[in-house]
Amino acid sequence: MNSQLIENSIEVKILKLCNTTTTGCLVWNGHVRKGDGTALLKYKRKQIYVRLTLFNIRFPGFKAKRVYGNTCKNPKCVAPEHTIRKKPVKPLSEKLDNYQLYGPMDCHFPKNWNGKNKYHKIFHEGKRRYAHQARLIDAGIEITKGQEIDHICANKPCFRLEHLEVVTHQENMRRAKSMGLCTGSKTSGEKHGSTKWNNAQKVDARVLRAHGVPIRTIRSKYGISRSALQKLSRSDFENAIKFVRAKSVNIFLQATVSTGKGTWVEETFSTGALPLMIVKDKNGIRRYVKNLAGHHWKPLEESKLEWIKKIHKELKNRFSEHSEKTMEVKTWYS
Repeated sequence: MNSQLIENSIEVKILKLCNTTTTGCLVWNGHVRKGDGTALLKYKRKQIYVRLTLFNIRFPGFKAKRVYGNTCKNPKCVAPEHTIRKKPVKPLSEKLDNYQLYGPMDCHFPKNWNGKNKYHKIFHEGKRRYAHQARLIDAGIEITKGQEIDHICANKPCFRLEHLEVVTHQENMRRAKSMGLCTGSKTSGEKHGSTKWNNAQKVDARVLRAHGVPIRTIRSKYGISRSALQKLSRSDFENAIKFVRAKSVNIFLQATVSTGKGTWVEETFSTGALPLMIVKDKNGIRRYVKNLAGHHWKPLEESKLEWIKKIHKELKNRFSEHSEKTMEVKTWYS
């Protein structure tokens, strides 16, 4: 009974601040929130949403936790009869239009892309489906049994209609092999799509384990599971990954910067002697360096590129007013 009296008093207070129009709208004349214009009412030191509160009072059998605008499209209307209780479902085309352009081919990537080369999924009509499949469905293109969707741009997150083509499974696999996209039994180690650590880290972890370093320490160092670490002692890993030799490498970079007055400034940078590990597996031989650009056992070419970008950024800050810059990279092993 008390709750009913409270609701009646709130309703009376709301109606005092409203005007009824000829179209049946209940126009709110009280306080609104800045930005979106939501109708608010202060009642007993609390702020309440006018449209939601009035809807729950008028229709107690259909109480809602949230309402979504009104049918009359009047932002000031709080009439319960015009209030939309359920969230309007967005059409599929509107969901697919939420993209960003990426790459030289202007692929359609989702705006919340996490940087992984995986198929993007969207939620529509209670089902989660792939975005590239939904794009073809929205365009009225049917996929019959035995057919697959091929990405011409070779980017899995892309769902641009011009980059999608319906082909057979055999044709899809032939194109993938010609572009080097297949990751099957012939692809092992760090080149596999689901790997978490590279060959140099595996060799280092095996050496640490042989010297009695606890498993917990190695796991925290590389962020791997116990089962992945235990696989290192198995024979198949011993045969697949082979440690060739360890050396050291010194990377030199020579930069020439124009001062803008007809003179040039030459500077030489060096990383110093860095530990180098050479590892061989089924995919070939790769070189890794330690503690370059703040990483632990990273491929040599990737680390060298990050270090050059860092030097380039330093030169840009020092010679920001000068436009011409030329760099020559020299690398040799010691």
